[in-house]
Amino acid sequence: MKILKLLLILCSLVFFSACMNNDASEKYEGTLTIYADINQEKFLKQFIPVFENIHPKSKLEFKYSDAQRLLQLYFADSISNMVLSRDLSPVEIAYANQNRKTVSKQYYFADDAVAVIGNKNSKDTVFNLKSNTKTIIISQYNKDYINLFSDSLKNTYALKTPEDVIQYISENDAVGLVPFSIFSNDKDKKHRALRAQIKLLGYEKNDTVYKLSQSSIADFSYPLVTHTVLVTPKYPEPFLKLFSTFLFKDRTSRVILHYGIVPAKLPELKVELKSKNYVIEE
Repeated sequence: MKILKLLLILCSLVFFSACMNNDASEKYEGTLTIYADINQEKFLKQFIPVFENIHPKSKLEFKYSDAQRLLQLYFADSISNMVLSRDLSPVEIAYANQNRKTVSKQYYFADDAVAVIGNKNSKDTVFNLKSNTKTIIISQYNKDYINLFSDSLKNTYALKTPEDVIQYISENDAVGLVPFSIFSNDKDKKHRALRAQIKLLGYEKNDTVYKLSQSSIADFSYPLVTHTVLVTPKYPEPFLKLFSTFLFKDRTSRVILHYGIVPAKLPELKVELKSKNYVIEE
């Protein structure tokens, strides 16, 4: 009899939990618009089917612009959120809090890095900014990379996209600065094709050479790590709060890992242990 009562209670709890989840899912209907750095377009579009699968009555839409334009709109209180390829500085946070109606908060949910690339035929294997004599090529979408270097970048030119930078480096003996995420996924054909066109260089600083990989991003041993952040009001409206929570779910973290970069919250590793009988012979 006790077992039967226990089963009834468990069934009730499961049913109640399912109802709660359905209610929570159905509560968010309509389109959620997130404004994002155009440099993050290929990365963020992967979130759409995952989010909409969890919340079937919702639609996730990203509107892209360059980072500088997004900052202008956010500071003017014209948009309520933005995804950027870097953290807001303390000065920018202070400026936003002075000019917006509500205090801002940023959630960093993924780590990327600046990949230093060279021509495949070049003898160079390491990039040292102080001794570099080659032209440095970046994309217009990644102009903020300049701020990551303690010394000024001389003889630097900008092309439109990171893909344009890779194309240029494949044809010229120069140095390129592009997001690691553009070619970090070895299982993606497009990523492999881009990676095959160039050579990944080590980054030398203070007599130490740093190699770029997912592990060196994860433990922050690589000096040129960049954060991808969602900026919102400190107390966002519920639909936007839902998205900020979604960014740290295990399913989302696995999407980030699959893309080839590192989530701020690593997904849980589930290990199934099966008992076996062992015979020890003396």
